[in-house]
Amino acid sequence: HAEAAGKSEFVMRVRPGGEYRFNFLQYASRRPGAEIGLAENLADLIATLGSVDGNGESKRTSDAYWDQALKQLVRNVVSVLHIAEGEITLDSLMGVIATLPEDPEHATEIEWQQRTNAGRMFQKLRSLELDARQERTVRVGAEFLLQEFPALDPRTRSSIVSTLTTLLDPFRHGEAHELFCTDCTIVPEACRLGAIVIMDLDLKTYGAFGRLGQVLFKWFVQQSVERDKIDAKTRGMFIYADEAQEFLTAQDKRFQATARSARVATVYLTQNLPALQARLGSEAEVNGLLGNLQTKIFCQNADPSTNKYAEQLFGDQDRFNVSINSNTNQGGGQPNQPSGNQGFGLNQAREPLVRAELFSQLAKGGPENDFAVEAFVFRGGKPWKASRSPLMLTVFDQRFG
Repeated sequence: HAEAAGKSEFVMRVRPGGEYRFNFLQYASRRPGAEIGLAENLADLIATLGSVDGNGESKRTSDAYWDQALKQLVRNVVSVLHIAEGEITLDSLMGVIATLPEDPEHATEIEWQQRTNAGRMFQKLRSLELDARQERTVRVGAEFLLQEFPALDPRTRSSIVSTLTTLLDPFRHGEAHELFCTDCTIVPEACRLGAIVIMDLDLKTYGAFGRLGQVLFKWFVQQSVERDKIDAKTRGMFIYADEAQEFLTAQDKRFQATARSARVATVYLTQNLPALQARLGSEAEVNGLLGNLQTKIFCQNADPSTNKYAEQLFGDQDRFNVSINSNTNQGGGQPNQPSGNQGFGLNQAREPLVRAELFSQLAKGGPENDFAVEAFVFRGGKPWKASRSPLMLTVFDQRFG
């Protein structure tokens, strides 16, 4: 498609062994204005990645403590490490986390201060000239990392550390490390400049790493877009995902609330609503996301809940039913003449514009349907000229392109 549009030179294909790599921690540390919100953004990123398990299912817990504790640890380590080193690497981040003191007294020992990554970081911080903001950041970070965190119950502390190190471990090995922790030859801002970035990390080949890598880059693209200053000359862009449920996070609902004003078109393809609910965790989360996707295309589908959602989305219409009642008696008042009476009724009822069962009957392409795919297209707030309503039945040719 890019070649047909004369855009081949804009394609940037991210894959193991390719020329493009995205060192996300280096990018986060070095981008203009990185010092503003760096720790909070990386904490939010880690929590986002933590919400995606290896099978693409939503990780949910009845206790939000663990999510907040994970973010608190990342926030404090990143804050002080960035001041000490000026840049965050995965090795330095993991090195500090793995060597934090196990109790407050441990942090006062000379051996710990001199022989551990965390101890040497704090020694270096004491030797630096810091401004008032940095001094406060280091003081707050030290209070948490050297006193509050070590004082936690050992089982709680080890669970938090283990959760974090397990989450980041894939990026320390093989293709994941190569693509996301070495060089930085592509940045999210390239999308706004016209690049067509393809995250060529199919799940059947790369599994959990493929999912995490694509979620990671999408997260940074969304963050980049939200920092843009938009005017009439701003280039529009798109985010496109087939089997989108595999890559959704809570961030998507928040992003879609302002995506239109940021001149971003989001195209998400999925099989049915249960697939989205399994990923996002609740019907409310699914409805929150879909409510911000204004144009919806419904093809042939055999899932009752999805078809019922479409039926309710399209709404109802008035239908009028005419009834005729007649009574006839043979004989009556005159010989051989029928007698009786007739009655007419007009009933008004509200019925679905499109019944749910109709979606299972739509043509779904292939040679048996002459490669025609029937679909209902719904566009909120702007009627189609052909139908003079937000709803239109149309046909897509699978052979196009």
